[in-house]
Amino acid sequence: MAEASVETVIERGQRKVKNKAGRYETQYLVEYQARPGGPVVPVWITAQRFEQLFDEGKIGDDL
Repeated sequence: MAEASVETVIERGQRKVKNKAGRYETQYLVEYQARPGGPVVPVWITAQRFEQLFDEGKIGDDL
């Protein structure tokens, strides 16, 4: 899915994984949804990308 068409991103979880340098980094499990009622695409993204989406106001609250 092209991120340019993303309307809503819902956070579903997070994990810590070891990167190539041997350090742990946080990743977030998010679901992309281009339009309400459309298909949901789950994907793991970096903390940096999550912060960028949050700053753009694209992280939705599912509560």
